[in-house]
Amino acid sequence: MFSVNYGTTVRLTTLIVGVLLLGMMIYGVAKYRNGLPFFIGMVVFPLCTLGLCALFAVQGYEIRNGALYVVRPIGRLLVTDRIESAVSDDKAMAGATRTWGNAGLFSISGWFHQPDYGKTRVWVTDTSKLVVVRGANVTAVISPTERRSFLDEVRLAEQTPSCLRPTTWSCSGAGLHAPRLHTERKSTGEEAPA
Repeated sequence: MFSVNYGTTVRLTTLIVGVLLLGMMIYGVAKYRNGLPFFIGMVVFPLCTLGLCALFAVQGYEIRNGALYVVRPIGRLLVTDRIESAVSDDKAMAGATRTWGNAGLFSISGWFHQPDYGKTRVWVTDTSKLVVVRGANVTAVISPTERRSFLDEVRLAEQTPSCLRPTTWSCSGAGLHAPRLHTERKSTGEEAPA
């Protein structure tokens, strides 16, 4: 898994919005006698906002069999099943306008329009370490802490034939089976049974 670092934008946004929402909840509990609608607006809504944003926060990225996943507390999300290209671009968020999503509470995520890339999906925690990933039907912006390692992994996945990837399964007339790994025995030179 490729880890993430929470950059200044996400840290400040999370701190400021978190303090405001916490203040709303404290005030709502203190003034509960003002009625249920007031309590819902001042306590339940901020609590749900914090909870949902925390559950969908970006914790890392995975590349498996050429597919890109975003790791979140609620599980992994498949971004694209086939990475076509990936480039490091620190300006990938410059001029981007959010069409739907989260502007920085635990992460920057959602649908954005970027002048150079058009419609993009964003899962970013640090705007100083951006990588643009193009896949089948998606352009995504992510922010792995180790960009070079991530880009090397993408290149390796592009060069590795699918039949040699460790979790690739093949189907034949005999049924579904795992790929065969051949090893040689040094003593006899015979091929090991699969």
